[in-house]
Amino acid sequence: MTQYHAEKHHGIPTATVRYRLSNKFKNKGRTGPFPVLTDREEIEIVYWLQQMERKGFPISRNCLISKVSSFLEAHPRPNPFRDNIPGRRWVKCFMKRHPQISFRTPEGVTSASAKVSEHNIREWFKTVSEYLAENELSDVLNDPSRVFNGDESGFCINPIPKRVIATKGNKNVSIVEPANSKQNITVLFSFAADGTVVPPDVILPYKRLRKDIIQSFPGHWGLGCSDAGWMDTKNFVLYIQKVFHPALLRRNVKLPIIYFVDGHKSHTAFEAADVCAKLGIILIALIPNATRILQPADVGIFRPLKNSWSQVVDTWKSKHKSEFVTIVNFGSLLDKAMKAALKQSTIQNAFRVCGLYPFDADSVDYTKCIAKNQKLMESTVDILVQPGEYIDDSHENTNMATGNQQGAREKESQTLGFDDSLTSMILIPVSAIEELIEIIGEAKLDQFKNQNYVPVTKEDEALLHVYSNIISRYSIPQDAATLVREQSCSTNSKDIPVVARDELQETANRDELQETANATYENGFVDDNSDAGNITTLPTLVDITNNCENAAKRKCEFSDIFDLPATPKRNKKHRNYKHSSTVVLTAHERMQELLANEKQKQDAENQKRLNVQKRLERKREKEAEIENKKRAAVARAVERLEKKKLCEEIRKAKKLERENKKQTKKIVKVGGKKTKLLV
Repeated sequence: MTQYHAEKHHGIPTATVRYRLSNKFKNKGRTGPFPVLTDREEIEIVYWLQQMERKGFPISRNCLISKVSSFLEAHPRPNPFRDNIPGRRWVKCFMKRHPQISFRTPEGVTSASAKVSEHNIREWFKTVSEYLAENELSDVLNDPSRVFNGDESGFCINPIPKRVIATKGNKNVSIVEPANSKQNITVLFSFAADGTVVPPDVILPYKRLRKDIIQSFPGHWGLGCSDAGWMDTKNFVLYIQKVFHPALLRRNVKLPIIYFVDGHKSHTAFEAADVCAKLGIILIALIPNATRILQPADVGIFRPLKNSWSQVVDTWKSKHKSEFVTIVNFGSLLDKAMKAALKQSTIQNAFRVCGLYPFDADSVDYTKCIAKNQKLMESTVDILVQPGEYIDDSHENTNMATGNQQGAREKESQTLGFDDSLTSMILIPVSAIEELIEIIGEAKLDQFKNQNYVPVTKEDEALLHVYSNIISRYSIPQDAATLVREQSCSTNSKDIPVVARDELQETANRDELQETANATYENGFVDDNSDAGNITTLPTLVDITNNCENAAKRKCEFSDIFDLPATPKRNKKHRNYKHSSTVVLTAHERMQELLANEKQKQDAENQKRLNVQKRLERKREKEAEIENKKRAAVARAVERLEKKKLCEEIRKAKKLERENKKQTKKIVKVGGKKTKLLV
């Protein structure tokens, strides 16, 4: 049924239907059962999900269900869930109620890369700009044909498709894998900022190349060999000499040129820097662990190239039944994939979003930086403020549930310490308004305070609108309790929420009215004609403060379950930052760096030798001491043994003497008298 027929059938005016369907109508209601969580709690969960995403720990579906289940166990309430565990349907409805979040595929980032901050990247841009300005090479950055980026990537010879077409319900779907299905070929690509592609260099895991393999690759490509099939210094130097530099000469590119590479040891070796310096190529190493942000090849070129490679391989397999891709036909297929994927606009856009051409640090997508600058973290504090008429609070007043559900929700809100004025909040940093006032300036603010001021330009009109609806509407209360949202859910005396001035005036009027009512009741009478007769109990400033404190206490309980991890910070002891390497890898700078490293190594070796000598001396001293102790112990043992023998001999002599005396004297009794007889 169309809208027109529905209006005629039910007898509803067209203007009423249009008004109800427009954004002006606030009390639209909500279909379906009433949500288990309050709107404020769901807003808190959405904020937590966004913060976890920003810190590099996005939440999966099962993790969200587990957290909500733990919260329901800590705050029991009637719910249709089994064992307080929400199902997939609840997650689907939750995502539908909050369209600002959705399921996304995350990008894997190493812990070292997650610790690179915006400050580190801007410092790198500053260092490169200063070096080029000192050496009068800034004009190179203004020519896109003289700005290059090079990087390696691995290509699987026979990629296995993730999804195939098979019989519905069949659980045993198999695919035959060739013997080299896990083999990857390393290819070095170089791209210019104007969208041109330099012939690549293919590194094969062979000692020698067969004739049929060499003939299968295009003639202007580079071919190299290594034991593991990876890039090394020897192959990189050969690529610069025999492929990259000749390609520049064929295109009549003005030298010198800038070649951005990553910090791999094959790129930063002295041999590579020396060859590049002689050929007019300035090697510049990107900041470590930031290639996913600054390298055009990784940001916007390799992904379409890999997709094109998979499509080319699938097409080739469809035409060659039961055959697999080998190294012999790898070059021709990769050439087709490059022609299909490497478009000029794609390469230009990749350089632009990385800030390499035009060379601008502001063009970089800093949202990829998981780590934040420590100063920025300390100066920006997220707080909860009530914006008044700008928040659509109508859904709170709509009758969308049964009486029992409504009562349970009100009871839960009271239990958690919520005030009705705190149910609709938005996040705004205090520093944002302060910076806004500084940007506008005192002169403009004085003009905006004049009621007769008329804006001349659209910019002035926009600033006047910002002043009227943000700056002039809000002030910082000094005596009211604050509800501050921080990552650790702790309060800080410097972090004060922004509250509407109209609300402060209304609170003050309520306090005066409450005092009048209390004085009237204390006198024992109420004038029927006075306004105090119609007064009900109004919240005082103490009540508002208590409500805010209860809400802050409830916030900490909420954060015990929906907690946030620490923001990653760069570890200065990491191996990539322990010794700061030269950003611009010319031969001179590289030589100075190598000499400094060599000196450090020599000093370390000398220190090791001294430590070894000291350890040997201490070992000899300990051994001599132990030997002396052993000798002293042996001497004491010999002395004790000699004393023992001497005592034994003395004892034997005395015993023998006693026996001799016994033998010489015998007492005999004769006739009742004792007589001594000698033997």
